[in-house]
Amino acid sequence: MSTKVQAMVVKGAAAEVWGRGAWSCLVPEPQTWVKLWQPPNAYAHDEALLECRHEDGRWAAWIPDFGPIDLNPEEFCRLH
Repeated sequence: MSTKVQAMVVKGAAAEVWGRGAWSCLVPEPQTWVKLWQPPNAYAHDEALLECRHEDGRWAAWIPDFGPIDLNPEEFCRLH
């Protein structure tokens, strides 16, 4: 069950901070809210709660008014 979400590609997952300038993102952790670059549909929120990381690097997440989703790290940005 994966919905394609367009995203800005952010590199350097092993680093303390991803990206540069205004698009800096902290390394994702379970049980944190992240900002989606593009929600999966017009009715879903633009934030998701990360639940756990899969072995392939994707994240199981939950989006309000949408439900569960698997996200690639480049599809979101952890801002806090």
